Amino acid sequence: MQGYQLIFFTHCYRYHDDFFLGERLLQKARMLGLPSAPLLASTHGFDHDGQIHSASFFELVNQSIMVMMALSTANIECLFQHLRHEVVGAFYARALIKVGMTGAS
Repeated sequence: MQGYQLIFFTHCYRYHDDFFLGERLLQKARMLGLPSAPLLASTHGFDHDGQIHSASFFELVNQSIMVMMALSTANIECLFQHLRHEVVGAFYARALIKVGMTGAS
């Protein structure tokens, strides 16, 4: 089946409507009925302004995160409609992929 891989890049303490943006994106994925959507934390990276973000032993405030999703065409359109309505500004990468389940007959 054809689908899309969608990856959002943000910071762990970036807020949107009193929620962390990463958590908000996970809520949207769950609302769409996606089977999974991991939130991954990085140890070091930089943002669109070239500012370095890293997680240290003493402070995780500046940690970069990614939220990954595999979506159908209908789901990706619905997700972006919700994000436009809520005026969520987040950098993302989108790629056409083939999705399926192993062991399925």
